[in-house]
Formats: sequence, structure tokens, C-alpha cells
Amino acid sequence: MDTQLIGRCGAYCGECEWKAKMNCPGCQAAGSLVFWGVCQVASCSIEKDFQHCGTCPEVPCETLQGFF
Repeated sequence: MDTQLIGRCGAYCGECEWKAKMNCPGCQAAGSLVFWGVCQVASCSIEKDFQHCGTCPEVPCETLQGFF
């Protein structure tokens, strides 16, 4: 498993069917600007200086729950 393809939300981008179709580099490389727009989960994680939501003391928050 390529750890660079683990999304900030915890999803594994390497299994996403859109990764190849949209030439998406994955969440870690794309930051919050993913192929479909601005990811609020990634934006929050970046803003709080967390590599992923799993290290945030507020998990599971409304933003993360709304994403899934």
C-alpha cells in the first residue's frame, strides 16, 4: 500500500476509480485541491496541521461525518 495515497480522511485513494480517469495524484499530493474541487476535510486537516484526521482530537467531527 502506498502511504502517499492515504487520504486525509482515511480513505485509500489508490483504490479510487477516479484516480486514473482524472489523473489525480491523491489527497496528500493534491492538498485540498482535488480533481472535483476543494475538499473541506483536507482543508481542515491542513489548517490544523494534521497529516490526517486520525490524529485530530475532534474526530469524528461533523465535517468528516458529512464527507462519508
